[in-house]
Amino acid sequence: MGAMPRLEHLQFVVYAGYWSSVEDDGVPLEQFPTKEEIEDLDLGLDNLLSLEQVGVTVDCTGATAAEVQEVEAMVTHAVENHPNRPTIKMDRVYEDGILSDEHKVALLQHHIEERFSVLEWKDDPDAQFISFLWMRRRLQKAICYIDCAGANMCEVEKVEAALRRAAEVHRNHPTIQLIRTNTDEMVSSSHRPDTEKICFANSS
Repeated sequence: MGAMPRLEHLQFVVYAGYWSSVEDDGVPLEQFPTKEEIEDLDLGLDNLLSLEQVGVTVDCTGATAAEVQEVEAMVTHAVENHPNRPTIKMDRVYEDGILSDEHKVALLQHHIEERFSVLEWKDDPDAQFISFLWMRRRLQKAICYIDCAGANMCEVEKVEAALRRAAEVHRNHPTIQLIRTNTDEMVSSSHRPDTEKICFANSS
């Protein structure tokens, strides 16, 4: 910011929370909160001697309501400390991504137990499984109950393989335990011959 002393209008985005996503090719992307950078914002703004207007977009994804408010207060304080007292316009985006305190705590757990219905997950790409574990960035151990009801063996093994892959690429390489349930309600592959072809292709 120090290289633009005549800048009158400044627009930037701040991230109130942590979020992650996974590309279709399985590559995880991460965005960490910019709270630490915001704390030093006043030093940069002081160098913008002609600053008159500041527009701030607050990305609420992965933050609690309290964290969003904290970031907004920090930005407002940094702008108000500027000698020119520039006007500030602040907008929120992705408010539907604000987490409850309970959800935030759940995402920071080291150990989780989750149920996966094979029928619900069998058609999802590996990226979906990777994203599910990746957003739990402190994860050390996952116990996954694989609900096999209505699924055939190929579909069960596909979901299990996707979960193992997700654990392998997770930053912490958490241990993963797969426990099958409702195996007595599984069906024969002949019920869905198309999945049998997929299994054969994956194993060859």
